[in-house]
Amino acid sequence: MSKTAKIKNKTPSLRSRAAKRESSPSLNLDKSLKHVKPLLPNPVRPSIATIYQGAGVTKKSKNSKQISTKQRRRLAKGIEKAEDAEDKLEKKIERSRGKERVVKERRVGWETTNGKITLEKDSTVPAGEKLLAR
Repeated sequence: MSKTAKIKNKTPSLRSRAAKRESSPSLNLDKSLKHVKPLLPNPVRPSIATIYQGAGVTKKSKNSKQISTKQRRRLAKGIEKAEDAEDKLEKKIERSRGKERVVKERRVGWETTNGKITLEKDSTVPAGEKLLAR
């Protein structure tokens, strides 16, 4: 049989979880902190970002130069296609809402379903005749 190593009596490092748990304040805090008034709020200072607001990459603004006839037509076609796509999307959304409405109408509460089941049980027709009727 091998010998077991002796336990070293070593303190945990400052950044270990055990050391942090030991140094955490207990639930019985000092009651003298109740009488301390909070510090005054710091005066409002302007943000550093506002100083450098003009810095960075910016997109060039469009020059108000005239576009050619072909470019104008191309632009108009693109706008028309976008409107058509938007109309299609609106129709799809309306259709989806209609389907949702139908599903909600079909959904029945448990009370009515249970009531139907009890009515079937209470009927005077024997179970064998029900099977034949179907």
